[in-house]
Amino acid sequence: MPAALFALLLAGAPPSGTVTIEAAFLRVDQKADVPAETAGVLSKLAVPELGVVKQGDVVATLDDAAARIARDAAAGQLALTRRQAEEDSARAYAETAVEFAREALSRIEAIRERNPASASLDEVDNRRRSLAEAEAALAQKTLDKEVKTLEVAAEKLDLELAEHTLARHQLTSPLAGVVEEHLRQPGEWVEPGTPVVRVLRLDVLRAEGFADYDAVRDRLNAPAAVIYTVPGAPPEQKPIRREGRVTYIGSEVVPSTGEVRVRATIDNAGLELRPGLKVRLEIGDNKIRLR
Repeated sequence: MPAALFALLLAGAPPSGTVTIEAAFLRVDQKADVPAETAGVLSKLAVPELGVVKQGDVVATLDDAAARIARDAAAGQLALTRRQAEEDSARAYAETAVEFAREALSRIEAIRERNPASASLDEVDNRRRSLAEAEAALAQKTLDKEVKTLEVAAEKLDLELAEHTLARHQLTSPLAGVVEEHLRQPGEWVEPGTPVVRVLRLDVLRAEGFADYDAVRDRLNAPAAVIYTVPGAPPEQKPIRREGRVTYIGSEVVPSTGEVRVRATIDNAGLELRPGLKVRLEIGDNKIRLR
């Protein structure tokens, strides 16, 4: 906003070119009815009504005893399978058995080559059979280890799913604001999608009113300010003033008045203003035109 415009507004008199809406009203710009994501009994409301929350704060909890048991069971099964996958003694023994069988076959073949009468063909066949059995046992142990590795990967997903299911029992606020209302009470059964807590964002409000279309048609994104005079306040007390920008100018003109709906988003970081208040809305000038 130009410095000159701010100076004039701060002085209390709208500058030349300012459009003033004497009867604008403040509305909630963002609100959310936080729903249950799974069926269950509502066990706790974590934030009282009118309590302040940050985005991501837990506002309510469903009974999660069964989900916790399922999560712990999945974690235990994963730990067991991972330990089994890491255990390699059986495969190492099978490898050693293959080496012994191969050496035994090589020795008897060498003996028979030097002196055929010293070792029968049956003995050679027995050694060959022992080697084949040892190699088959090693292949099986190798397969078992690969299967265990795959089971670990699958059970990691089972644990992630169990943790996700557990997390769904906690209802979190999607925005920073104030808990306006508890829509359900502890002990009540809720279904997926049932609204449980209503959260309003109060640090940003919306001022709405009607103004002459020709006066505001070029003022989308123009600087704006709302002024609220506290009823019964002493004369020396300054009105509350907050600034923002025009974010909406209606496309439908009221035939009887030539006015359109105007909306400005207002910064209310101090939370001094509340939705529903009647305020004066002042709109500055800029070069942005409606399309």
